[in-house]
Amino acid sequence: MAVSDPTLKELKGHILQLINSNAVITDDSLELLSLCDCLERIFSSGFHPQNYILGLAKRYDCWLLFQHLASIPDLPYGFQSSVELAQTCRKVNTYKGKLRLCIRSLLMKKCIHVPVQHLLDKSNLMQTFYDTYSILGNEILSEILLSLCFTIRSLNFKLQLSNARFLDETWLLPNTASVTLVPCSELGISVVFVENKAIIMTVQDTSVALESESFSPGDILDEINGIVIHNTQQGVLRGIVRKAQGQPVTAVIIKSHLSDSLYPPLVPLIKSAGLDPVFVLHGESPSSGEPGPNITYLGYEVTGRGTDVKQIQTSIIRMLNSPLELGNTAVCLECQELGVRVRRDSDNSILYSHQYMQITSCGRTVHNPRYFGYIVENKESAQFECHVFYCPMLDKTDSILQSIGQGFKRTHFAV
Repeated sequence: MAVSDPTLKELKGHILQLINSNAVITDDSLELLSLCDCLERIFSSGFHPQNYILGLAKRYDCWLLFQHLASIPDLPYGFQSSVELAQTCRKVNTYKGKLRLCIRSLLMKKCIHVPVQHLLDKSNLMQTFYDTYSILGNEILSEILLSLCFTIRSLNFKLQLSNARFLDETWLLPNTASVTLVPCSELGISVVFVENKAIIMTVQDTSVALESESFSPGDILDEINGIVIHNTQQGVLRGIVRKAQGQPVTAVIIKSHLSDSLYPPLVPLIKSAGLDPVFVLHGESPSSGEPGPNITYLGYEVTGRGTDVKQIQTSIIRMLNSPLELGNTAVCLECQELGVRVRRDSDNSILYSHQYMQITSCGRTVHNPRYFGYIVENKESAQFECHVFYCPMLDKTDSILQSIGQGFKRTHFAV
């Protein structure tokens, strides 16, 4: 009776497709994603329960197995270096992401057969990790897999291993751009960090970044001068650029676009950053902000050190009972990318401009929700002020408060 497995047949089909293409296999190869996904499923399936913690079974993991194999001195350096690459890469954080990066490296270094061959040579190790119903727990199926892996070794892979930022989530890779910029002290962009990734929010006119034509709102700043950008670089990004000391600045950007659509895993990050995916897709940035509805500015009250949202209702009540010198002024309130701007309707002059990082809270009164306000820090006096407004339309009030709330929860950093 012949021994076979549908996953091995699937793997063989992907290999034949790549062989028939008769070309160097790059990240653009359509069959590559399917091949990698199939290999991951084979390596990750059929593990024995390792032990029990509080009555729950904890299974072995393929990445832990690869780490164990890499500690064996006699295994090829290509396998050991692939595991080390995945261990030290700061772009992947989960076992799944590290395994995927390791598989890509093994394909590049023609070592994808190594773990299979070692498990066959050490049957006790095979039995320790895999059950007999899995491919790698069955000697005959493992022999077939090894033969297929040797065929894969004959293929020529040329993959960009640094493109690993989304391997924790998916095998689908984004497009990237590597650029070398003229020596400068700043790039002229602002970013906001979402899930440990630096989303580009704005690109300044006449900036180095704009001249390069490689930076767009919605892209991710992946590296600067070889340094992987993470939350730990918040507030010091410009310092990284300046350390180049007159030398060209290199940057790696993860592009938001694939061909005619946005890169799917990036869409929720773009929304969380406060960008509109439609604007990002069509290459437009609402950097100037859309004017808000005409509303009435009642004035502001100094709250001292009071920054809690409850202070807003107290300030509104006091404001209505005792209007300040500014009085009732018809204004237009604009919620922009970096902050709130209040313009006087009569002459379009700017009354106030507050960055989101200065705003501590926003809200409205319960009994009269058309009155709302936000509390902002006055850097000169080191005190806080509650600015109060009136809007006749409740839906517009909701929209304004939502925009302000989302804005001050995000912190933008200049680069």
